[in-house]
Amino acid sequence: MKSNLMKHGPEGESRAAKVAVVTRDKRDQASFQGRLLNAGYQPVSMPTIAKRALLTIRETREWVEQIPDFDWVIFTSPFAVDVLARDSDRTDRQPAFSSFFNHVKVAAVGPATSKRLNEFGITVHCIPQPHSYSFLPEAMGALTNQSIFLPRSKKGAPELIELLEQQGAQVTEAWTYTTENRTPQPDEWENLPSGRFAVLFSSGTTVRGLHAATENAELKSTLDRAYFICIGPSTANVCQDLFGRVDAIANPHTEAGLIQALKTTF
Repeated sequence: MKSNLMKHGPEGESRAAKVAVVTRDKRDQASFQGRLLNAGYQPVSMPTIAKRALLTIRETREWVEQIPDFDWVIFTSPFAVDVLARDSDRTDRQPAFSSFFNHVKVAAVGPATSKRLNEFGITVHCIPQPHSYSFLPEAMGALTNQSIFLPRSKKGAPELIELLEQQGAQVTEAWTYTTENRTPQPDEWENLPSGRFAVLFSSGTTVRGLHAATENAELKSTLDRAYFICIGPSTANVCQDLFGRVDAIANPHTEAGLIQALKTTF
């Protein structure tokens, strides 16, 4: 059964709500859904990925204790921050997580990651413009013989390490977490509106997760009515490859840019 998502206009008339499907990991959705509501859209949660920590508490502690030995630490996602921070602030006996970064420069791929670091009291020295890993090496400046710690997803793009090493850096990578496809269940998408709606992709992994679910013919047919809006060019490339189309790309490549692209398109 199709749902009639409705809202009331200024004169009391009912009209179809503009629906925006959020595909990111469920734990990352709350604040973004709030921003969508404030922008006048009805968010629908349909996570197509799930994140899972790969490090044990002991392994996490060992990596954190090595941070002062590096010149730089690069974070490519808020979840990588959360995985490393989960033990350090657990008890008064543990040093504060931020204390390990006192003499280390920190780079974050985008403002969401930077904000998460700031919440732990960690200063971010570099955020590339545009917000993409491919612009990090240039934004970080001279990297010859600089030691870099890169805690990130097991499925992170290997090109980042290659770019850093081409600039003379010595990179130590730690797989802190992984992302796994999550297949949306019928009760998550069968109530989407009968008209147009938007699907918001925040990473290439979210695109792959949704595409894997299109073996279901009804979902595939439903997505024909969707606008596909991507947070950046790398996500858009995956969307183009798998779905054959992209309706909009956020500029800047942030949540705010994603919402602006949504307004322009829908």
